[in-house]
Amino acid sequence: MQYELIIQDALEKPGAISLRRLSYITRSITRVAEGALQLQLRGISYVQGRPSKESLGLEAAVEMNLVGLGKKGNVLKIECATLEDTLPNVQLDAFRQAHQIALTKKTPMGLFIESYHRALDGGGAAKDLLDKGLLNELRGIRHAFRDPKERMIIQNQGSVPPLELDQADLKRIRSMEVAIPAPLLTVVNGKVDMFRHSKALIEIHTADGKRVEGFLNPGLHTDQVRPYLGEEVTVKGLLHRRAGGKEIVEVQQLFAPSEGDRFFSRKPEVNSVKEQIAEYRRKAGSTNPLPDIKGKWPGDEDLDTILRMLKG
Repeated sequence: MQYELIIQDALEKPGAISLRRLSYITRSITRVAEGALQLQLRGISYVQGRPSKESLGLEAAVEMNLVGLGKKGNVLKIECATLEDTLPNVQLDAFRQAHQIALTKKTPMGLFIESYHRALDGGGAAKDLLDKGLLNELRGIRHAFRDPKERMIIQNQGSVPPLELDQADLKRIRSMEVAIPAPLLTVVNGKVDMFRHSKALIEIHTADGKRVEGFLNPGLHTDQVRPYLGEEVTVKGLLHRRAGGKEIVEVQQLFAPSEGDRFFSRKPEVNSVKEQIAEYRRKAGSTNPLPDIKGKWPGDEDLDTILRMLKG
């Protein structure tokens, strides 16, 4: 399938594009497509650690080619196949299977365009397919803009709605990224099940009846988890939050629990920046403590002293 990327009001002459700009565009499209696919299949867009065989396979799945430049204006012609052709053994996530049933009919460029639409136009459910890492990559295309007046339009024959981007849109995405809290260390106890739709996804059933979704860190292989299926385990890892509020645990360790593990088992509340500020003010008993320290700060105080002043 062929797509067009049009740069309106570009600084280059018609029919030309700067190689530096081209490198930023190609890197951004590829990284966003990879992250969007990883998020839908594995639960997270990018994860630290050595690349697995599966992630190397996904790189081939998002292969795209520049097949020409438009003679009128500044237009890139990009071609790519559907995931049905490049990733024939795709496994769907049991949590969001209804949203993924047509995944194999999509293309890497389609995933790229959809990710921006989710960030700029989507509601809460749509934003659950965006995490902090993917939002950061969505902003990466800002380096391809050379002038504030420029605007990019990405479109094809109508399989997805056209995407229009300018620098103001990328600032909105930045605000969304900042609002997502950083991952927190977590310990969870419960019985573990692995989903047949994905080898990397598990569900933990806790003693209080909750279901905690998780995915395996690349350093943890499914063979290490299989002996514990249906058994009570302790899971240690990082709790991630999506842009729409959904939470998922990155499983870094999994083992038979001790009594101490059961006692300290916890799934921490991951609050956004706005939620943290509201909670801090509630505990401090003041909606605006700054007047109390006006004229006193900044000085030579350490952080603990400043926090005591804010609390009053």
